Amino acid sequence: MLGLTTDPSPHGLNANGGELTAQGKGKASGHGSLAVAVSKDEKKKKKKQTQDQQREALNNHDNPNKTEGRKLYGIAARNHAAARDMNSLFWRAMCDDPVSAMDYMADDVALVSPLLFGTTKAVTRKSEDPSLKETFESLSPFTGFRIQEMQTVEAALMAVASMCRLTLGIQGDDGEERIEVMVHSTWRQDAGADWYLVGQLIAETG
Repeated sequence: MLGLTTDPSPHGLNANGGELTAQGKGKASGHGSLAVAVSKDEKKKKKKQTQDQQREALNNHDNPNKTEGRKLYGIAARNHAAARDMNSLFWRAMCDDPVSAMDYMADDVALVSPLLFGTTKAVTRKSEDPSLKETFESLSPFTGFRIQEMQTVEAALMAVASMCRLTLGIQGDDGEERIEVMVHSTWRQDAGADWYLVGQLIAETG
């Protein structure tokens, strides 16, 4: 008598690329092949799994602001992920060597930060006395940073704007001090798929 296993383990049904494993002492009757019908319940189960996966992909694509458990689907989601990564890289550079943060800035960048520059005027690459590079050379590195409550929106097809609350560590006379700021940054992707900062506003909250 021929016995068939429908064990869902790797050695049963669906193992070896979907081939069916036959076991038993006798030989298969017929013309050397055995047709096995998959139950209706199994078909329904597979169909439901496929629908659930498609629904999850659609939800993640249409809701790029969803962060917990979000998978990257489509351009929008990848852009949101890039905004988080670039903000982290920028502020890490500000902790290591502020001048190196200029590597993440576009040629037409405009920065406004009374905290950093001591003025409410925009600082650009065309600024003089001091220049943008001289301004960043005069900055002391931060001792650390923590990005909180980031929100990101698409400003264009390959541009995003992000807003976040940021905790910065600075070295004071009596040790490390912490300051709270709100940061608005706009990032644009160039033809080489690199992201650059084109605008930033930093405002101290406390």
